[in-house]
Amino acid sequence: MLTTDLHDLKYVAVEVIKNPGSKIIDVECGAFMGVVTHESGTGAVTTFVALQNTVNSIRLYNINEYGIVTV
Repeated sequence: MLTTDLHDLKYVAVEVIKNPGSKIIDVECGAFMGVVTHESGTGAVTTFVALQNTVNSIRLYNINEYGIVTV
């Protein structure tokens, strides 16, 4: 059910797929937590999508290695 009332929104589920994804095991999903950036000592910036995969597991997906399939 699609709603425009964001006050009722509990979480957003996101699927990511490894580049280049060719198998079902290349697709992972979780509850969206946010976007994180990291700057290395050389000034290179890497962007990650943070997903909670299980109750006790949070994973960071490098967007250079994973693409977002669905939200």
